[in-house]
Parts: sequence; structure tokens; C-alpha cells
Amino acid sequence: MCEDSLHNFKSLNKMNKNLITALFYVKLGLSRKTVAEKFAQGNGVCTSMSGNLNFPVVVNPTILELQTATTALFNAYNAWSLNDGTTERAAMINCEATYDLLVTQMALYVQQIADNNPSDSQSIIDSAGMETRKTPGMLPLPTQVTVVPNFTNIAGNIKVLIKGGQYASWFEVWITSTPTIVGSWVVATLTKKRSFMLSGLVSDTRYSIKVVPHGTAGEGPASQVVNQLAA
Repeated sequence: MCEDSLHNFKSLNKMNKNLITALFYVKLGLSRKTVAEKFAQGNGVCTSMSGNLNFPVVVNPTILELQTATTALFNAYNAWSLNDGTTERAAMINCEATYDLLVTQMALYVQQIADNNPSDSQSIIDSAGMETRKTPGMLPLPTQVTVVPNFTNIAGNIKVLIKGGQYASWFEVWITSTPTIVGSWVVATLTKKRSFMLSGLVSDTRYSIKVVPHGTAGEGPASQVVNQLAA
């Protein structure tokens, strides 16, 4: 794997970890809500956010825009209920899509304020009339893994088995045929698998292998170096 790819992979993993800032986040549950439940949700959000000092600036969407979309959805649903026609149903679907978009945009704004105040995130989201869900706790650093290499009959290949590594979600596999030379170690692969093949190696060459486990909390200790002859 090239160095740029390795850097991008690690940067993405670090960014994903840093995204977990607030202790709580907004739970909309739109896919499971009926139109009646969305109407109640929209009215509750608009009422709760009006004059709420936690949200001094609401630009896009405005509370009025969300309230208008909520009312339009309710009216379209009633029209469809009275006359189950194609036109009425299409109008209701369009109104529901508009509502879903606007309430999601509002939720993103609320989450941004909560993220800026992690210790008060639950009360901030509650004050907006929105449901909350607790952020999963950060797991500990991964524990050290044990690498078990195996000879295979496939030319230029080594089979690798990874054991241990609690809390690890992916592995950084390093390899070299000259372990005593500084700078000779290269990343052979980044993988989530615990059993895999290292391919494209030089046959009848002995390789040194070590594995670094990674998890949501960061990088764990590297394994002991093991040696194996490539087929």
C-alpha cells in the first residue's frame, strides 16, 4: 500500500474518532414515524425552539419554514385520507419529503450546538423538543495481538492468522525480508480480517511480520515479530 493511502486511511480513522464529541445526539426516527407522529414531532420542535436561548440564531431552515412544512404535511394527509386518489397521495409524499428534509436540517443545527457544549448535550437537545440517544462509550485501546504465520503451497504467499487484540477493529500488517536494515519495513496491507494471505512475495524468501491493532480509541501495541518462509 502506498504511503498516501496509508496516511488517508489513518486520517479517516482519527477523524471518525474525533467526531464523537457530544455525550448525546439527536434521534429523529423518521423512517419509523407515521404522518401523525411527524406532525406532533414538528409542532413540538417549533414550540420548544421558539424563543429558546440555547438557539440564538436559526437561519436554515427557520422555525416558520418548519412549522409551515409541518402544517402542509398534516393538511395533505387529511386530504389523502378523505379522497384516496393518485394526486392526493403524490401531494402527501412530496409534503412528507419536504418535512423530513427540513426537520433533519434543524436536527443538524441542534446537534452542532450540542457538540459545542458536550456536558450539556442532553439538556440542549431535550430543550429543542427532540429525542436523544446516548453516544456509545469509547472503548479502551486494543490489546496486543499474536501473529501466527503458516506455510502455504501457493507460490509467493504466506498465510497469516491474528489472535487476541481485544477492542481492535482493523489491523496494520508490516513486513520485511531484511529486518536488521532500518527503514526496510513496509505496510503489506490494512485489513479487518483475522485470517488472510500475504501475496506477491518472493518465493523461498524468509519474511519478518508484525501487526499493529487499531480501534476506536487509537493504536494498540505492535505484536512480536514472527518469521516465515514464503512458498
